[in-house]
Amino acid sequence: MKFRFSIFFVLLVFIAACSTPPTPPAPTNVPNVLPPTADAAATEAAIAQKIFTTLTASAPQPTVTPPPLPNATATVPPLPTAPVPTLVVNLSPSVTPISVPPTRGTTRAIVAPTQPTLTVSREALLGKIVFKSTRAGGRYPSQFNFFVMDADGSNVQQLLRDPAAELHQSQIENAGFSPDRALLVVGERTCNPTGHCDLYIASPELAATRSQGQWTSGPNFSRADQPVWSPDGNWVAFTWNLTNDRTKNIFKGNPALTNQNFKRLTDFGGQPDTKSPTYSPDGSMLAFATNSVGNRWQIWVLSALAENFTDAQAHSVGNGEADDWDPVWIK
Repeated sequence: MKFRFSIFFVLLVFIAACSTPPTPPAPTNVPNVLPPTADAAATEAAIAQKIFTTLTASAPQPTVTPPPLPNATATVPPLPTAPVPTLVVNLSPSVTPISVPPTRGTTRAIVAPTQPTLTVSREALLGKIVFKSTRAGGRYPSQFNFFVMDADGSNVQQLLRDPAAELHQSQIENAGFSPDRALLVVGERTCNPTGHCDLYIASPELAATRSQGQWTSGPNFSRADQPVWSPDGNWVAFTWNLTNDRTKNIFKGNPALTNQNFKRLTDFGGQPDTKSPTYSPDGSMLAFATNSVGNRWQIWVLSALAENFTDAQAHSVGNGEADDWDPVWIK
């Protein structure tokens, strides 16, 4: 009875399995023929194993879910970098290597010409001679630079143009005043080559009119001008073509006297010109400019205490390579 019930149960399970959709064929390794056996229990177990194997083969397979893609923001470790191989070339002893040009050095900046740095003031330049010159690229008479030098022509240095021009002009404007500034010596406003020009000494107000205080008197061709008063007040030096209508020389006279014998301190014969006398601070020397030698303007000095041109011993303190003119002795 038990055997029949088992057979019946197995048949029901088999019918249920056969009612499902077709399934792939069972694995070929499952035997189709039950092994013959006399034992009923063994036969039942073999039948059950076959049905289990069939059902397992037709059952749905589990779905394999792939791993999630990496996050876009995740940091990806860098790939290892292989070292760059260094190429070593060994030349044959018979091959001459190509010379490598030297590395170009840093280009130097263009340096502007050094500007004059000497302080320009009366106190800083006291006792020195300031003058105009064509040195440093100037040209006579309008393109000039200002320089300063010692009384013997040494220690020449260029000056800043604007402050030097101001100092130079102020010294010229004061050169005609007596030391106490009570009197002023002036020349004619206009002194042309054919005119007669004299000097006047009077109070500053009267001297300005040239109507009183005539101090010099000469022939019709004579032109006395550019007067300067000595620091001690005893002399007035000036340029005058008294002895030759073509050449001016340096003269001096006593400002307290008229109709006197003026003293001539230079002798340049019939050469072109002389101008711009200026006293040293102690009144012992005079500097001036002349182009009487070499047709180039040069600074000369002489003894202002002399009574004649022989004793004055005028001599040049210029270098002869440029035009130097309009000296002013700072005092």
